[in-house]
Amino acid sequence: MHIPSRRHSQQQHPQVLMHGALAFTPQNRQTYHTVPEINWDIRASPQHARNASDGHHLPSALRRAFATRPALPAIRITCGLFPSSEWAIVVQNPSGVTVDDVLTALYQTMRKRISSKEWARLGERQRAMVADAFHRRTRASSDPNYEHGQGVRRIDWLLSSTQFVGLTPSPEAPLTWTLTTKRTRH
Repeated sequence: MHIPSRRHSQQQHPQVLMHGALAFTPQNRQTYHTVPEINWDIRASPQHARNASDGHHLPSALRRAFATRPALPAIRITCGLFPSSEWAIVVQNPSGVTVDDVLTALYQTMRKRISSKEWARLGERQRAMVADAFHRRTRASSDPNYEHGQGVRRIDWLLSSTQFVGLTPSPEAPLTWTLTTKRTRH
């Protein structure tokens, strides 16, 4: 994906807004208390995402809605919890990235297995925490043996912070948003 320079991006897309259902909008910036529109644990398929207001599944009209205004063919998502920029998520749709495209890309990317090289970068304490998250996730799975056999996934890197909160525009890179998550209540 070609991400234009900041200058080019500002000229071409002076103000790109994220859909309200995906945007991180803290009500209190000191405590980061939020009421996200989407209630979704990223460990689960986007089909399990629900409207926070009524608990119903996300309506198809919301899923099909463009993720940004104006609609863009590609966006990039990063997260401060990711170990490197290699994990940046590029969401593409030539017709315009939709809310569903974003949720699906997040889910699919976080389901990827981590490499032995990525595992080796972790310190001993971090390895123990990621391994603990892995064991919690696999035990909670409908098929623990299968999940255990698949190994550590990127979602385990987030430890217990797997609850989707929203996306914030990145001040460092054009057409890039930062994923915010919070601890999942068990």
